[in-house]
Amino acid sequence: MLNKIFKINNVQQASKAINLAIKILKNSGVAVFPTETAYGLAADFTDKIAVDKIFKIKQRKRKKLLPIIASDIKMVKKYFNFDKNSLALAKKYWPGPLTLILNKKGQTKGKGVAVRVSDNKIASKMSKKLDRPIVATSANISGQNLCYDIFDVIKQMQKNRIKPDIFLDVGTLLKNPSSTIVDTRDGKIKTVRQGKIKIL
Repeated sequence: MLNKIFKINNVQQASKAINLAIKILKNSGVAVFPTETAYGLAADFTDKIAVDKIFKIKQRKRKKLLPIIASDIKMVKKYFNFDKNSLALAKKYWPGPLTLILNKKGQTKGKGVAVRVSDNKIASKMSKKLDRPIVATSANISGQNLCYDIFDVIKQMQKNRIKPDIFLDVGTLLKNPSSTIVDTRDGKIKTVRQGKIKIL
């Protein structure tokens, strides 16, 4: 996997690595990339083959939905439904560590999808360049520790039969708090997970 690591130390390297990652995502591939919390796994949200690959890499049960990062509110509106409360929260806190549970377009009940607009530049640019939301789940085997260094990801996944296709390495990430998760679909503002942002 070492030949798939792209070290990012400057804007030029970041641009080159993101462009290569986008080519891979457009071909049902999976990328390891930095987020504002830990390293994550990215795939095209609309690509069932790629999403299936992430479940296999993480060894995660299919009943658990994968979180999403979009480039901006406009993109989220294209794929998901806002209500008055969720839209107000999005306008106030995005981009930033707030995750909203939203229903897909055409969905009226059932499990929602965890959606956020990240303030991490690489995460945001990947979604923008792909022109679609990206799956953005943590780059660790389910039940194991979050990874703040690219080699922690490699260590966890070295025995996997299916592995990520590219690794974007920006060095060791700061251990920032997880995003706050909020669900407003029943008309009330419910904090599902308390993170960096406190919703009063």
